[in-house]
Amino acid sequence: MRGRQRWFQIVGKVRVAATPWLNHSWHVPLYVSAAGLGTSLIDVGDEVLEIEFDFIADMLIVRTGRSGRREINSSHSRSAHSTASCLLRSMN
Repeated sequence: MRGRQRWFQIVGKVRVAATPWLNHSWHVPLYVSAAGLGTSLIDVGDEVLEIEFDFIADMLIVRTGRSGRREINSSHSRSAHSTASCLLRSMN
């Protein structure tokens, strides 16, 4: 679990920036999945994005409608922000 807090913060900020505000941040929850926690679909321009924390494989998985699937080892948090930024830009 060490290092994942930064990833949770980054995913939450992506969700906050991309979805309309609801009272008490009700628009940014993570949902239980078979392997961990994930977001619902996030509209990003003309693309949809879904992010999942796979606790079994220790990966952060980002899926989009067009660009497919990308994975990041979620235990490496040293450059989490730059890694996430590069990943999101590459999926455009």
